[in-house]
Amino acid sequence: MLKKKLGAEAIERNWSYSKMISACYFKIPSILTIPESCRKIGVAAFCGSLELKKAIIPKGVKYIGNYAFWDCSRATIILKKPESEFKYVGSWAFDGCRHVKEETGD
Repeated sequence: MLKKKLGAEAIERNWSYSKMISACYFKIPSILTIPESCRKIGVAAFCGSLELKKAIIPKGVKYIGNYAFWDCSRATIILKKPESEFKYVGSWAFDGCRHVKEETGD
């Protein structure tokens, strides 16, 4: 079951690792802006989203789960605060992404 609510505190996904989100649940936009009110991006939340080209993760996010953006091979991940300021960034959270960069200026 995938839970996706704009303005929600968490974006989570409960799934089998053998399935890809973009094919099984809903279409991921090519540019994804996580809401500022979101505090947690769960395990494998966007894993394998091949259409994703850019994801913007705001300062309000505290936790990024294991494999959250794993194998998003076309995606550039924009962190709005230094990675070191997150309470938790899971294993392989950005592994396989095109690029991860910090844009901390307002």
